[in-house]
Amino acid sequence: MFAGYGAWLLAFSARAYCDAGMEAGDRFGFWYVELPEHVVGYGLCALVLHGAAWLPTFRVPTALRVCASMVLVTTTLTFLAWWYFRTEGTLDGTFSDSGLCPPSNVPPWWPGWIPA
Repeated sequence: MFAGYGAWLLAFSARAYCDAGMEAGDRFGFWYVELPEHVVGYGLCALVLHGAAWLPTFRVPTALRVCASMVLVTTTLTFLAWWYFRTEGTLDGTFSDSGLCPPSNVPPWWPGWIPA
């Protein structure tokens, strides 16, 4: 659930900073459609991934089971959050009203070593 909220907040912050895609209808969709969708979706994804890592490692020591589950869930949710920021958080080619962002609408605070 926290990963879904974090991914949503990252995309919302990027759009708000660049003021791209922040009209009234877009904000409504972001708050009342995408936020619950991400919180529930990421939570269910984490639950399914936890089960997917837990079942095959049934006979191994508990510490290894926990580590395998944690690595799989963390890696997958991080990739999903990055993908969501890349596709929905930065609206490439949309006019930036604030003038603080380049035409790609990637905010200057986004690290350059992570592609967006």
